[in-house]
Amino acid sequence: MTKIVLEFAASTQPLYPQIFAYTVFAVFRTLINAHYSAK
Repeated sequence: MTKIVLEFAASTQPLYPQIFAYTVFAVFRTLINAHYSAK
């Protein structure tokens, strides 16, 4: 079981920077939208 999890983590690791950048971008956009709609 642990071996499967480790293999899965190793195979998805190259995607982490993209996922992180996308998440930050989405949160940033949401904050900006909320800021402008609050005015």
